[in-house]
Amino acid sequence: VGFMLTVLPAPALFARGVPRERVRAMLGTWGAYMPLGIAFALVVTPLVCQAWGWRTFWWAGAGFAAAMAVAVGRSVSPDPPGRPDHRAMALLSDTLRSPGPWVLALAFGCYAAQWNGVVAFLPTLYASDGVPLALAGLLTAVGVAVNLSGNLASGALLQRGVPRSAPIAVAACAMIGGAWLCFGTEAPLAVRFAGVLVFSAVGGLIPGALFASTVAYAPHPGAVATTGGLIQQMSTTGQVLAPPLLAALHAASGGWHHTGWATGALALGDLVLALAMLRLDRARRRVGVGRA
Repeated sequence: VGFMLTVLPAPALFARGVPRERVRAMLGTWGAYMPLGIAFALVVTPLVCQAWGWRTFWWAGAGFAAAMAVAVGRSVSPDPPGRPDHRAMALLSDTLRSPGPWVLALAFGCYAAQWNGVVAFLPTLYASDGVPLALAGLLTAVGVAVNLSGNLASGALLQRGVPRSAPIAVAACAMIGGAWLCFGTEAPLAVRFAGVLVFSAVGGLIPGALFASTVAYAPHPGAVATTGGLIQQMSTTGQVLAPPLLAALHAASGGWHHTGWATGALALGDLVLALAMLRLDRARRRVGVGRA
């Protein structure tokens, strides 16, 4: 609940408080919060837990959250007076009836299922190759952290006017190749790890592009938060479903060699949705709707 209440208002706050010409870049960069947090936790948690116990880490997390709550309360201005009063069910209906939010949500669901499904099993994959546990954790953390570079690059590309669909299409192709190198070959560990780096780093272009599209694809400014909510819901659905399904595939096939095919199918879904975004953008330009 705390995570959702923190994440969902962010696109609307960016749209309100950031100059219009910088909104896309800021939203693209903001998507880095997930890999940055996961990589930090993967590296720091074992050290803190070993030295002071897991409760210390939880108390530290609570303390940081409280400090951020105070900072947000002091720095974010109240809603301006005279804002239109949108009822919750009307906002939900407007969002669900619009094609744009669904395209973004499905694309994020495909991406989250791929990324979380692969990252979740990296320690197991490394352990099966005889990699020591500490090194396996470090390699996993590096594989997560490089996702940050794609997030930042996405924001920079969008700020320069690159179409939203282009980073998604490029990233989907890279994720197909990276997953195949990691799971579909019997290559040495260094080559497979390179596949993980390509998969995660270039794949990081996708969340940045999708978050940056939230404001533009919402049916109206009042529905930015509900559009973000739909995206997060599909993202969470992909994250929850992918690990058990990939585990079942591993158990049924007796190895990881089919995992690349499964993630590749999801990447193809992102390619199709990138084409759908391209068509939506062209339709918006034909009717004279500006690009956010």
